[in-house]
Amino acid sequence: MANRKPPKMSERQSLCNLAVVLAFLMLSFALTYSSLYVQPWDNLEAWRQSDTYSIMMNYIKNGIDIFRPQVNYDGAGPNIIQLELQILPALGVITCNLYNKVTPAVPRLISLMFFYGSAIFVYLIGKKLMHTLSAFTAMFVYMFLPITMSFSRAIMPETCALFFLCGGIFFLADWFLCEQTDEKCPFWLSAVFFAFAIMEKLPIMFIGVLILAVMAMKYQYSMFRKLHVYAYAAVTLLPSAIYYAIVARFSEFKMVNNLAVKHAFTWEIFSLLAPSSAEFFKESLPGSFGNLVILIAIAGFICTFKKEKSRLFLLFLAASFILECTTIVAMIKLQYYLIFIAPTIALLCGTAVDELFRLGRTQSFGLVFVVCIVTFALGNATLKRTAKTNEYISKLGSFIAENTETSAVIAVDRMCTDIFAAADRNGYRANIKYYEYIPQEPIQEVQYFIEHGVDYFVLTGETTKADERYRKHLSDNFMVHTASSECVIYDLRKKR
Repeated sequence: MANRKPPKMSERQSLCNLAVVLAFLMLSFALTYSSLYVQPWDNLEAWRQSDTYSIMMNYIKNGIDIFRPQVNYDGAGPNIIQLELQILPALGVITCNLYNKVTPAVPRLISLMFFYGSAIFVYLIGKKLMHTLSAFTAMFVYMFLPITMSFSRAIMPETCALFFLCGGIFFLADWFLCEQTDEKCPFWLSAVFFAFAIMEKLPIMFIGVLILAVMAMKYQYSMFRKLHVYAYAAVTLLPSAIYYAIVARFSEFKMVNNLAVKHAFTWEIFSLLAPSSAEFFKESLPGSFGNLVILIAIAGFICTFKKEKSRLFLLFLAASFILECTTIVAMIKLQYYLIFIAPTIALLCGTAVDELFRLGRTQSFGLVFVVCIVTFALGNATLKRTAKTNEYISKLGSFIAENTETSAVIAVDRMCTDIFAAADRNGYRANIKYYEYIPQEPIQEVQYFIEHGVDYFVLTGETTKADERYRKHLSDNFMVHTASSECVIYDLRKKR
């Protein structure tokens, strides 16, 4: 398999390239800076951001324990939940303690720094696989995609996972393209980075498709006789298996295990064939990447079918995350899971530019200009739309916090969990009909809450609007603690 070697750069070229990279980062930061101060309950997966933020706040109160992350909902406490490795909340606590100030801007800024690290890795991967102009295109597209512009500053583990994912891909590419087969430093670094990436987000384990393909291209059939290949697999996978097993032992809510048992290891893994999945992708793909980028990425994907090591590397990278999208994402139908294919989409756009570069500079510059302008416009518009605090939740959360004790346990008739973070209270969601052990009839459910330590029922009318039995039972049997235009708070400790 042939592979084009990039020409060696002069010191002046290196400085120019560094200046371009820094310009991209500065432009992104200038656009994103004001959104760092937005509350976790904004217009972007507020429930997920609020979960991560509440874990950080509980670390501040109780100390950092990566094996016992605590959320505020679906129980009186401590509500230990089986989730990914909590790097972002832990770093948030350390930073807040250093500056003696707690603000959502801290975890948002940390998330953004992880994202910038992943963007630099995308550029470095591009430099390994294609021309400099193409690498710049890949980096710019990656940074300003609608999905990355909005989620880069989100209080979620995705950017941390992207950092380790892109780092692992870079070091694997470095080792794969290196002519010295005994060069093992990038080899082991990629294993360590992938291990952290999988501990951050389990679906990243689909990167195994690329890893197996690289090992096969590097060693052919002799890969099965290489001990370090098996050691690589152990370094990559064992930390995740051990971590998730330990967290499951301590947790009350086994989210990862339940996802695997109820969904991943069932026929739901083939949800791509369902009409609902087609509808999800029809809406989410253009909204996440833009139609132009998708078309260019498809053209880039076609260009990977060549007997060049760099192109084959991209082919199997694309195969890894196409498989992830057509199984896990099609099953879960959550838009933010599409973010893990963003580096691949960007690199495929760079590949399309690289192919044009081989034909002539004019076409390359024209394509780069158009795709960058369109992507930038879409990304900036998405950021402005999503980076806005939900004032209703802020007002409701403040009202609950001001009118209940700090140690109070509440029940709220809302499906979204963001209210528990906004109010900084533990409690239950009413009338969600999710847990089998919680009664689904209003009178029995309220009694269950009382028996499990709930002090107040916050009636907003969201999940109970269609069932007047809740309002009637509460108003007939319990004293109104206080009320506002957003809600009525009933004191379950005081009966009429």
